[in-house]
Formats: sequence, structure tokens, C-alpha cells
Amino acid sequence: MDTSKKRDAIRKTAQGLFVAAIVAAGPVWAQETAAPSGEADAIKRIEALEKELESLKKTVKEGVEADKEAAKVNPKVEVGPKGLSVTSADGAHQLQLRVRLAVDYGGIWESDDLNTFQAPSATAPAFGEQDDGVDFRYARLILQGFVFKDFKYQIETDFAGDTGATSACA
Repeated sequence: MDTSKKRDAIRKTAQGLFVAAIVAAGPVWAQETAAPSGEADAIKRIEALEKELESLKKTVKEGVEADKEAAKVNPKVEVGPKGLSVTSADGAHQLQLRVRLAVDYGGIWESDDLNTFQAPSATAPAFGEQDDGVDFRYARLILQGFVFKDFKYQIETDFAGDTGATSACA
């Protein structure tokens, strides 16, 4: 290759590199010159948001610590399959409230055809009007728990009468 061709090749390569450098640096140069106040505003907003975030973190941390302190003092109340339970904060005392019911239900599904049979009286149906019924055989209120983790107790009272309380449902 002769010298003039080498020079042209080097010149074209240098021009290509120069154009590539300008194209690559163009957006950076445009950002630096076009929006210095926008960047400052963005930095101020970021700083303000960081301060707010730190404030919120502090508030959450204080709330968690307050909850831990309250858990040490306040009783624990639960409602579950074994009824209502109240336990002291230190776990030394507990009270459970439970209810036990025995309920009888009787339902009669009548057919219109059954009531059309004639009894000896021509105006009354043969079987009469039958109502569904509910009978509470007993209702028991149970208080149980422990005191000082050592003394267990159970108090149970029964609300059953001689005949029970019966009501008819329509």
C-alpha cells in the first residue's frame, strides 16, 4: 500500500473516531448544559425524601418498641374454638369463658295430601297442623383457668329447668 492510501485510511479512521466521540458525548454535554437547575431540584427532592424516609423509619421503630412494652403490661385476649380466653401479660393467670349447649330440634315436613284426609269431623284435617320445635335441654356456662400457674379452677353452672325451654318455629 502506498503512503497516500495509508494516510487516507488513517484520516478516515480518525474522523470516524472523532464523530463517534462527539455522538457519544453529545447527550452528556446536553444534560450538563441544558438543566443544571433541574438537577439541583432533583437533588433537593431526593434529600427531602431521604429525610422523610428516616423520619418514617424512626416512627415505625418507636411504634414497634411501644407495642413490645404494651405486650409486657396488657393482657392477651383470644377468641378461638375453646371460647374466650384472657391471659395476663406474664402468663401467670388465665380465664376462659366457654358455653356448652344441648339443643333438640324436631321438624315435620308435611305433605298437602296428608292434611286432605278427612277425620271424623268434616272440617278438621286428620293429623292437624304440626309445628317444628326447638328444645334447649341445657345451657352451661363454664369459667375455667389458672391462678399463679399453680392453682387450676373450673366453675360450671347449669341453666336446665325441669321441662326445658320450648319454642315453636313457623
